[in-house]
Amino acid sequence: MATIVAARFLHEERPFTSVYTFGQPRVMTKTTAQIFNTKCQSRFFRFHNNNDIIKGLCAGFGQEKGQPESGWLFGIGGAGGI
Repeated sequence: MATIVAARFLHEERPFTSVYTFGQPRVMTKTTAQIFNTKCQSRFFRFHNNNDIIKGLCAGFGQEKGQPESGWLFGIGGAGGI
């Protein structure tokens, strides 16, 4: 939900400082993610557990592997390191 709100804010040219998500699945198509990353710059951060299957789901379940992430992606490993 936070990603969708951030995208709407960008579209409406409303200011926001930053967005942090934890364990959220992908919610954008490849093209939308590229546009979002260009406009959002370094204000969007995704955190996920490296073993969590949800983070691998994407908006279009049939899309190819290697779909770009939205924003900066950080994995949290088994020992808790980022």
